[in-house]
Amino acid sequence: MLFNINEDCCYMKTKKMKVFLHAGLHKTGSTAIQSYLKLNNDELKYNNIYYDNELSGRSQVDINFCIDMDRNIREAYSLGAVNYIISNERLLGTPRNGYNTAKDNATLIVNTLQSIDFVEFELIIFVRRQDDFFKSSYIQQIKQGESLSFDEYFNKKVIDSFDWLELYRILHIIFDGRINFLEYSNKFEYNPHHIYNEADRVFELPSELTRENKNFNPSYGDLALNIALQFNQKFNGKEKNRNKWLREILQRELNNVNTSKVHIIDNSRLLEITKRYKASNMELAKMLGFSDTFYCFDDLDKLPEIYNDQIIMNAAILNELLNSKQEIAQLKKSIKNMDLELKALKSVCNNKNKPKEKLIKKIKSLFLKTKR
Repeated sequence: MLFNINEDCCYMKTKKMKVFLHAGLHKTGSTAIQSYLKLNNDELKYNNIYYDNELSGRSQVDINFCIDMDRNIREAYSLGAVNYIISNERLLGTPRNGYNTAKDNATLIVNTLQSIDFVEFELIIFVRRQDDFFKSSYIQQIKQGESLSFDEYFNKKVIDSFDWLELYRILHIIFDGRINFLEYSNKFEYNPHHIYNEADRVFELPSELTRENKNFNPSYGDLALNIALQFNQKFNGKEKNRNKWLREILQRELNNVNTSKVHIIDNSRLLEITKRYKASNMELAKMLGFSDTFYCFDDLDKLPEIYNDQIIMNAAILNELLNSKQEIAQLKKSIKNMDLELKALKSVCNNKNKPKEKLIKKIKSLFLKTKR
């Protein structure tokens, strides 16, 4: 679908095209925003808004990224676009490297945009309180096959790199104040319509766009996380290519909505992280109007010291979780759904994919041993 070329286009050409750069950060609803924009691509084009789906999927920012961005912006403008959107949580780097490429990436992007005389631009970033951010990032990695403990995964050097106030100051200088730094709300996690509302506001989208009523990345419950950790450790990365189907089962049947919320990190660790950033978070919150919960952490003091990394990494925790009738009932339900998954796999898989059946049997045997 082409852009809506109408009688106002000549007037529009005298105005600058606005470029929105949504840079995540990770674990702040980026997947939901990207799906929302992609779903409404035709409607956006009708309203002369160009969503660059191709650049939104790039894994890194380099000279080739900027060359393609320059070309796409110029092409969109020539076709009548008045707004242009990139939504990519890797624009500033990744949690793995502590976003240590943020300054270089931002400088490269700004230099490219400043060379285009008909655009004005704005950087949009959602930030999440660090303890919650680290926990969510770690769980995401477990879903994708990681088997390390929290302390092994986030070493001290990386943990010390997530000062959002410092990041704000760096980006504010590079973008010359053209930055919209926003607080991530936990309500985004349970109701995608909240993040859609934010997207409508910050990207200046038209009203009445199509919305999907689903959770795009449901969190694991306790039982699912333990199963996934044991699976990852046992196969030591050899079965990561088959992790997706296991993840789908665990997220659907044992997510944090129908089972208990995950507490996988020792509270003392969470407190250490939160105290590390309390002063800078408070300053950032006061500066930008964030809520008090962005720097207050009284809720962590009230959590019981039940879990720690050593217990979680030990298979014995699974036995403890299965002691109650409720957990056993949930277990039986999970096994039943695995059988359904197996039947579905058999109907579509060829001989090369038969190892999937063996994996399901291994997991079922784990369930049956704990039940006995």
